[in-house]
Amino acid sequence: SNPEAGITAGWDTRRLWVTGFEENQRACRIIGEARNNEDIAELLRRLALSQVFDDVVLVRTGMPRVSDGAAALVAFELTCKVRY
Repeated sequence: SNPEAGITAGWDTRRLWVTGFEENQRACRIIGEARNNEDIAELLRRLALSQVFDDVVLVRTGMPRVSDGAAALVAFELTCKVRY
């Protein structure tokens, strides 16, 4: 219903990593890391627009961290409900 809520067509999904996924009684917790906050926001948009997920909520993001000279990554955690 919101024309501004569309997804970014050229978004590279390789900029985000899911490192944990838990589901219990249709309540999900997703943990991961992303290149930046915009990538996390894109994941949230896509999940919210999905017909599979509902009640998508960002729980937290962490400060960017650098390890072994690699690019900084932002940790995130979100909750949602799955419909199946």
